Amino acid sequence: MTVKINPNITSLFMIFSLFSACAGGPAHQQKQSIAFQENLIITLPPQWVLGKEHPSFPMSHYVVGRGTSKENSVSAAENARMDLAKAIKVNIRSKMMDFSTNSWTQIESVVESEVEVVLEGVEIRDGWFDESKKNYYAYAVMNRKIASQSIRNRIKLMAERLNWFLDEGAKAMKQSDIVSALSSYASGYMEAPNLQSLKAMLNVIAQKIEGNKKEFYAPKQLTFKSKARNLLNNISIAIISGNKQTVKLSNAPTEPLTLKLFLHKGLTNIPLKDVPIKFKYANGEGVLDEEVLTDDRGIAQSVVRKIISYNKANHRISAGIDFKKIAPGASETSLQEFLGRIKNVKTEFIINVEKTNIISAKSSFLRQRTLDLAKQVIHNINPNSNHALGVFNFRDFYSGKSTNTLSKVIREEFEEILSGVEGITVREISYRNHQKTDKTKVALDNNLDIYVIGDYRLVGDSIEIRARLIEAVTNNIRGSGKVSMRKQDINSSNLKITENNNSFLSEHNINESYDELKEMLVDLEPKHPSFKLKVSTDKADYRVGEKLNFFIETSMSCYLTLLDFSPDGTITVLFPNGNHKNNLISPNKTYKIPPKNPSGKSKAFSLIIQEPSGLDRIKAFCDLQKPSPLKLSIKERADYHIIKPGTTQGKNDLKKLTEEFMTNNPNQWTEAYNEIYIFDKGVTYMRGKKTIPILEKPEKPKDMIGTFGNELPAPQNQGALK
Repeated sequence: MTVKINPNITSLFMIFSLFSACAGGPAHQQKQSIAFQENLIITLPPQWVLGKEHPSFPMSHYVVGRGTSKENSVSAAENARMDLAKAIKVNIRSKMMDFSTNSWTQIESVVESEVEVVLEGVEIRDGWFDESKKNYYAYAVMNRKIASQSIRNRIKLMAERLNWFLDEGAKAMKQSDIVSALSSYASGYMEAPNLQSLKAMLNVIAQKIEGNKKEFYAPKQLTFKSKARNLLNNISIAIISGNKQTVKLSNAPTEPLTLKLFLHKGLTNIPLKDVPIKFKYANGEGVLDEEVLTDDRGIAQSVVRKIISYNKANHRISAGIDFKKIAPGASETSLQEFLGRIKNVKTEFIINVEKTNIISAKSSFLRQRTLDLAKQVIHNINPNSNHALGVFNFRDFYSGKSTNTLSKVIREEFEEILSGVEGITVREISYRNHQKTDKTKVALDNNLDIYVIGDYRLVGDSIEIRARLIEAVTNNIRGSGKVSMRKQDINSSNLKITENNNSFLSEHNINESYDELKEMLVDLEPKHPSFKLKVSTDKADYRVGEKLNFFIETSMSCYLTLLDFSPDGTITVLFPNGNHKNNLISPNKTYKIPPKNPSGKSKAFSLIIQEPSGLDRIKAFCDLQKPSPLKLSIKERADYHIIKPGTTQGKNDLKKLTEEFMTNNPNQWTEAYNEIYIFDKGVTYMRGKKTIPILEKPEKPKDMIGTFGNELPAPQNQGALK
């Protein structure tokens, strides 16, 4: 059946309720379905459906759009409005081809918003349903005269606004208020394309050139750009003080960074006040006053509060007018087009960082040993990784203090040496509101990925230095190292080092945290051992899930306690255990743990590598008289005694161990140490490839093996177990 729509909208409304509003109502109010008159046979659709002009709405007086839909008449009406809008947009764009690529982004946005405003006057004035094809058709119209007048009013307001920006900029210039002047010029520059969009829209809808009327005159983008650049070309910035000063490592610059800003007017230089100045690091890293205003003298000062990065010997700090403060709504791209490459309103300060030379003449010995230690500490780092690293003051092992001169010297040596390693950014540590003992929180607060902690102590006539590399997020150990040097090889007259007054360590250290006690246990060595002990593994690198074997040798019969220090701080007593409680071993033979063929009541067992990955340390103690320093909690054959971090029992066990060896005769026990490294499943890289470049070549000490700067051979048997 073929149907016909009566073109008389008023009659359709009265008879069939075609629209929910009168014929002249806005399109957005006409969401009701178009009514159709049935039973009227016609062979052809209306002419407007075929793309021809509607007899009631000539295109000379109306902008029109056609829409179709198989869903309903409402959808057809929306499509008609979209078709009308598209026609307007296409015509506007064709009249604005002379704008820059950057301006187009803004113009597109303006066109979209302005067309939406104009579309409020669009009406759906006709519709038709094709019964055979089941298609709905709608006809949208917009009165050119009414829409044009609305756009003219908007153009007048916009032109007045742009002229106001230009006038305000000129007034501000007379008062040497460059902030207000640049702000006005920037606002005019950003809004000028809006006017061009409106003029193009008026020409499209009115079908004649009206945008060039005198009442529509306003400055263009180029005018505002020229005004701003002419102003900036007459501004100079001069460094007053703070440039090229030299600071020692760990110290902040004593002299503030000071500059002066002034405007050239003829032969007069006028200081510019209340101008926002931005100071920021261009090279290096530190904490400084970034945002300041010039005072009545045109002077701005920034204080460098702290030097953080030691990777660069020269820190560069740029300073200049903060244009984002002047034009906060402008994007980086818009500011670049508006201002161009302005060089005369910015400058740069240089700060030279030099190493503190606390230890004089013989410091090359300490430097060489610190270099050797640093190589060991970073040995396990993935060579392709990048890390922010901090170094804590090294601690005097016997006093527990980390505030004396040597503590700082070792840290500074470490910082300077590691600053040259590719992929490592060394930062100075700020304690802020944290206690100095809470190193993990301090490291995280400083946005560190890894950090170095360590200690030193007198062992006879030598100074022994140990260090560990800790992962900040997990608190897992990733690397460790140990070096020693003769006390006489450094100028130690001003270096106070605590003497060891007993067999092992001072009573002071017993009240330390779990982590500190754990590290003391790892570092335990008798002063004069009377026999030897050795612990080894079948290889240095393991992966989670692999089996692990230990090999023990002693020169005297003794009671063996074998401890495993997991990367996360958990300590497992591997021997004795639930399967093998008798821990007496004999001299001159190699014991395998787990044993291949258990004897007596012992049972076979195996050790399987578990997570977490990282550096796992093995410490063996052998006592000539006492079977075990701990009361082991072993109930089942498969049980191992576990010392857990963060628990009262765990800390008590550590105290028990340290106190036991403190009071024990040093001739009655000895120790052995080894390391392995555990990789996660599927993770593989070659350890020892993160190298330290040669920094300098001091005279080679007579007792030094090798040449300063050459890489050490890979440490043996480094890995992890749980």
